[in-house]
Amino acid sequence: MQRSQLPLRLWPGVAIVAVQWIVRFGLPLVWPDGSMFAVIGGLLGFAGVIIWWLFFSRAAWFDRMAAIVVMFASLAATYPFLDVSLATGAMGMLFPMLAVPGLCLAFVL
Repeated sequence: MQRSQLPLRLWPGVAIVAVQWIVRFGLPLVWPDGSMFAVIGGLLGFAGVIIWWLFFSRAAWFDRMAAIVVMFASLAATYPFLDVSLATGAMGMLFPMLAVPGLCLAFVL
């Protein structure tokens, strides 16, 4: 079977996002002092989705690169519409920290 005919490998992306959401939103429910680890888990999940999509998804290389560009462009296009509290909170990193889990979920879906 040729490489172009292989179906996309989606289960790793679904698993990464499931773990990301459990860590990001479930960990603070169980361990309230672990909020910092929950945020870091959300960002690590983003890195995991990027690595899965680039190297293990079986998508065409144009699709791989275009999807990554669209993900970052969607974050950048949202900045002009943010309230000042989101745009400047956490030294300007509040919006990416809050948006990344939703972005990963939307991407994998």
